[in-house]
Amino acid sequence: ARFSDIAVERATLHIRVRNVETRVSRMQFELFVYLAEHRQRWVHSDEIIAFVSGAHHHPKTSLVRVQVCALRKALRTERACIRSNGNKSYMLTLAAS
Repeated sequence: ARFSDIAVERATLHIRVRNVETRVSRMQFELFVYLAEHRQRWVHSDEIIAFVSGAHHHPKTSLVRVQVCALRKALRTERACIRSNGNKSYMLTLAAS
């Protein structure tokens, strides 16, 4: 699937943001896809957990924060594309290049 400067390949768990391509875990992949499908909108971690894991987790869980941190690390120079509002919500956005 492609979203202009973003590409995902489910079979291999590869994601690409502009020129940075990397392989991620299944959970990180699903999280990235969900944020890509909801680009330019803040998505709360509870909504992400419900979609990605299909289950309810304790509201204070750090699951999403940990996965976002790992995704940012994997995306290296494009890490800033995943934003946090400091209130357990995340957004995927790309600044004009």
